[in-house]
Amino acid sequence: MSKDVSIHEFGHLFVDLLGGMNNSFVKRGRDLLRGTELEKMVLKLYANEGMTEEEMDKEVMATAIGYEGALLYDQEK
Repeated sequence: MSKDVSIHEFGHLFVDLLGGMNNSFVKRGRDLLRGTELEKMVLKLYANEGMTEEEMDKEVMATAIGYEGALLYDQEK
């Protein structure tokens, strides 16, 4: 298990607790990730999972939260 996994999973909960894709803060975050390498990687990874657009958006957000959280964790060490 890599260090971003637990933060990634918390990211799913965090996004949902904020109101999901209906929250303006979450929407803005998702918009900032459009066209990035991270988005491309997640879309490719989950392309055959039958996810809705909203589920995919949340997966992109959770992945970004996981990566950023892992970077912060490394900086604090």
